[in-house]
Amino acid sequence: MIKIISRKSDLAVIQAELVAEALKKTDRNIPISFVKKETEGDIDQLTSLSKLSNIGVFTNDIRESLLNNEADIAVHSLKDLPIDDQNDTSIVSILERADSRDILFLKKDNLDNYNNKELKILTSSPRRVYNFSNFLKSLLPFNPSKITFEDIRGNIPTRLKKLLNGNCQGLIVAKAAIDRLISCENKSISNEISTLIENFFWMVIPLSLNPCAPGQGAIAIEVNSKREDIIKLIKKINHNETELCALAERSFLKTLGGDCDTAVGCSAILKKDSIELNAQLFSDDGEKVFNV
Repeated sequence: MIKIISRKSDLAVIQAELVAEALKKTDRNIPISFVKKETEGDIDQLTSLSKLSNIGVFTNDIRESLLNNEADIAVHSLKDLPIDDQNDTSIVSILERADSRDILFLKKDNLDNYNNKELKILTSSPRRVYNFSNFLKSLLPFNPSKITFEDIRGNIPTRLKKLLNGNCQGLIVAKAAIDRLISCENKSISNEISTLIENFFWMVIPLSLNPCAPGQGAIAIEVNSKREDIIKLIKKINHNETELCALAERSFLKTLGGDCDTAVGCSAILKKDSIELNAQLFSDDGEKVFNV
């Protein structure tokens, strides 16, 4: 029996199920069970992600379960994992990446109603705040008097509901999260997200303008380093191109001395025998330090 552990959120469970599907393709007779666990980042829903003290607030508790043999493999969003190598565990495989771009939702309204008014956007990411401040106004079919950003916590349905029922006009999230929720086999989840987004206009932002968080859209599989049997099995489902690009993004971030909460956008694309990197780095005050 292979025990897969993940966070409790719908998206995390869907990602664990995608790993199970990939394993079943290698051997349909592999018995698989699922373990769900709340992490520090799930329990504390009030503190801004950028202000939570510990790196790995969505991954450390799950990693401990691996070391305690409560599960055989852990499934994470790669962008949530600390950059530095962890003692006693390893990222063994990365599934084929989903769309790594960000998506902007805006409440449906007569667009003229947004002219000459403040446009308030919800996001949990300093990277998005800093970068969208640079270009968003030029993409809009109306002219807001100014654009401001407010912090938001919670899973994707919660965020969409906060946008729908609150006093902000927009929300930025990872497109991969939306895609996975809409396309999942659980029709209750899929229908809820589909119904919610009918209330909004939306815009997918190109990576050329808005490099993603390093590893965004990729699912990582972590294993106890002592479990050679599990490591051999999990390596079979690694997607090499995704691994090369995602690790290049994370290596760039590590070179800068950053981590998963650093305001860096970095998108890697494999082109023949080379990797093309598009990256942006912001200082703590939101000023762009460089663009490469």
